[in-house]
Amino acid sequence: MKTRSMTRRSFMSVAAMTGLVVALDLAKINALAAKMGPKKNYPVVVIGAGLGGLCCGAYLAKQGVPVTVVEQLHEKGGKFIKLLFPVQYRKMWNIRNKTLADFLNDHVKNPEVQSVLSSLWGYYGLPPSKLSAFYYANATGGYLRHGSFYIRERSQNLSFMEMDA
Repeated sequence: MKTRSMTRRSFMSVAAMTGLVVALDLAKINALAAKMGPKKNYPVVVIGAGLGGLCCGAYLAKQGVPVTVVEQLHEKGGKFIKLLFPVQYRKMWNIRNKTLADFLNDHVKNPEVQSVLSSLWGYYGLPPSKLSAFYYANATGGYLRHGSFYIRERSQNLSFMEMDA
């Protein structure tokens, strides 16, 4: 059996999660949340778009709390200047407010071809009638161009990959 040493970061993460689980009393949390009043009066900023930050933000948003998730934006000398995006990528900019279903209805008449073109919608969590055409085109284009990736060992490695990039 191969043994692996635990890093300090891993130990601290496990210790913090264990402490949280032991101390977590959902009944008390729900009682406090009920006393808060309108949740729209308590906007929250989550710093860090790692797996934990995104989970917290999603949970709070689901409860009706206004959430803003902030992540550092490191520049790598990209191929475009963000302000020029509407000019540089006019076709993409024009679909920014369309759903995938609307986009396909505008450009593809055959329902079977529409079905094939939208077949990956399940990976994005929304049906074509609600899924952003812009988001689908970007994500699916990246998948078709660069292939898929497998996160080895655990999903936390996704956050580590971002830090190494």
